[in-house]
Amino acid sequence: MRRSLIALSAGFLCGCGSNRAAAGQRPGEGGAARSRRASAKANPFADSAGARPEIYTLGHRNPQGLLIDPRDGTVWEHEHGPKGGDEINRFRPGLNYGWPLTTFGVDYSGELISTKQMAQGIEPPITVWVPSIAPSGFALYLGRAFPDWTGDFFVGALKERSLHRVRIRDGEVVLQETLLRELTARIRDVRGGPDGLLYLLTDVADGALLRPRPAAAGPLAGGAAAGTT
Repeated sequence: MRRSLIALSAGFLCGCGSNRAAAGQRPGEGGAARSRRASAKANPFADSAGARPEIYTLGHRNPQGLLIDPRDGTVWEHEHGPKGGDEINRFRPGLNYGWPLTTFGVDYSGELISTKQMAQGIEPPITVWVPSIAPSGFALYLGRAFPDWTGDFFVGALKERSLHRVRIRDGEVVLQETLLRELTARIRDVRGGPDGLLYLLTDVADGALLRPRPAAAGPLAGGAAAGTT
């Protein structure tokens, strides 16, 4: 299981998940994104009797990517579902994101995990992938080399062997594009560089560090790069 880690102004946020959670568990005994801060008082369950004070959010299966939007401080996460149901979530302290009470996927055996995809008191995902793409790597593009991409999220896909561009506005996905399928390579990580370009890391035997670049005449239709180096 991959654990994601990002720095906050007063500590750090570490995502960790759980395959299943027992009914009646106290906050933090199942899948949770945990925040350990300089002051425990900053966390939503710090003063709750019987709760684990380091917990920031609940209900995560397998967090893979965490990032902070530097423009407004919003924390975003993506995670693996079971068989189907990979998600992007916008973190808000103290909320329950559902696992395993709600899910858009099923067990690898085909067995139902839950009959519910949404429920009262559960924060729904911003977007869901069914079938799974196996997200890995998470970046918010704020560079200038690809003006059409500014403010969009990029998600590497291990299973689907592609790169997803996701545009989220006011909490809703308004555009999603699949890029670089022609490489047929598992995308392990994606980052924005100080030069305003994107950098991708492939996960294959002869893996490579790739740098998409705009064509001399500008980006292709939809903002896709002309090539990689």
